[in-house]
Amino acid sequence: MGTLFALLYTSIAITTGPNIGYRHLLPLQPFLCILGGESGWQWLRGGYTGRWLRWALMAVCIGWHITGTLRLWPNELAFFNGLIGGPDKGYLYLVDSNLDWGQMSAETVAEVARRYTDVQPVPPSRRWRPDPGHYLITALALQGLSESGPFAYEWFRHSEPEAIIEHTLLVYRVASFDVTWFAQCATHAVPLASETVLKEMDTAKLRLLTFDCQQTWVYPPGYGIYGLSYDLYQAPRPTGRTFLAGEPQPQDAFIAAHLETTRLSFDKLHADSLPRFILHELTRRADGPAMSYAYASPASIPPISLPQTEPRRLPVTVGDDFLALGATFRSDDRQLEVETWWQSNQSAISRPFSIMAHLVAADGAVIAVADGLGVSPLVLQPGDIVVQRHRFEFPVPIQPELWLRTGIYWLDTMTRWEIDTHTDYDALYIPVPMRP
Repeated sequence: MGTLFALLYTSIAITTGPNIGYRHLLPLQPFLCILGGESGWQWLRGGYTGRWLRWALMAVCIGWHITGTLRLWPNELAFFNGLIGGPDKGYLYLVDSNLDWGQMSAETVAEVARRYTDVQPVPPSRRWRPDPGHYLITALALQGLSESGPFAYEWFRHSEPEAIIEHTLLVYRVASFDVTWFAQCATHAVPLASETVLKEMDTAKLRLLTFDCQQTWVYPPGYGIYGLSYDLYQAPRPTGRTFLAGEPQPQDAFIAAHLETTRLSFDKLHADSLPRFILHELTRRADGPAMSYAYASPASIPPISLPQTEPRRLPVTVGDDFLALGATFRSDDRQLEVETWWQSNQSAISRPFSIMAHLVAADGAVIAVADGLGVSPLVLQPGDIVVQRHRFEFPVPIQPELWLRTGIYWLDTMTRWEIDTHTDYDALYIPVPMRP
């Protein structure tokens, strides 16, 4: 029972952090140690059956502990059980007097400085995306418990160190990353003011844009950072055998799917002068939908009357210079979810438009409508990829086949854009994959 209490104490302490679990459970530590020791002694003194095996197991564990501690001398304070990765993983669990209590010598620090000539022993001036180079960080500072503040090294907490010196001093390498844009999700509220972003990123050339990430996703050209409110995420949960809290996960599957091409780079769990928010850095360009085909036709013609020709291979041009890239379909017993992919190549758009998405039967009967656009057309620039989410609620009437009728139209005049400059064609028909 004492061992169970000890495990419970440890898991709560390291998953809630030193400011909550450890501080509140610290008074219980002596009693838990007594209970754990007493329960272990009673286990050893148990019945004769298997007693020698229990004592042998205990001897192996004690020998393992002694050997592991001696191997770390003179840094035995950094000892951690090999089951969680050994002393080089200790900084993920404990800091301060439980890990690093002044055993790092000046000679060791000087040796690190000689090995990494560009190493910076001070916090980066840009916390959200540090400048390229090497950074020397203590475990205490990394976990936000030093005089530098709780978020001075937050970016590094989501990266792996290049080297670990004496098990307590960490060297990180920051690669060059050309941040050209900063896109924020405006669902609920935009988490950060433009002035704050420009000041923190220390550049006036950064492109700023906002979008409703529950309706639309935007992939600007180049590489940049997405900013989202913490309210869009689930609370992190302990993962695996380590009891460490994992990364917070988006509540919305659409958001989670489009963050797969990113890495979480800044997790501001607590609000201060700034609200709670999370930053993701784009790591690779989105693949987009698989090879897609569509029939170009006037919107007034039902699918059953489409010309007996081969479908057009996407992408095709819509309007002056907008590309229809394709569509993806996902369905369950509750809804059909469609994503239409588009790319803007126009230099400027001065009028609002919307993306058409009609679920129609073969005879042209409209079953459901899910038009929309979750980003202002006025902010779009050449090269932007826009992914629009369309949700059709089930149940729908049973049909032998269903079609997606899509395209783009001006909101002020409701005029549909032409397909491939063909004056009669203003819609694309894409067959909806049948549900199993």
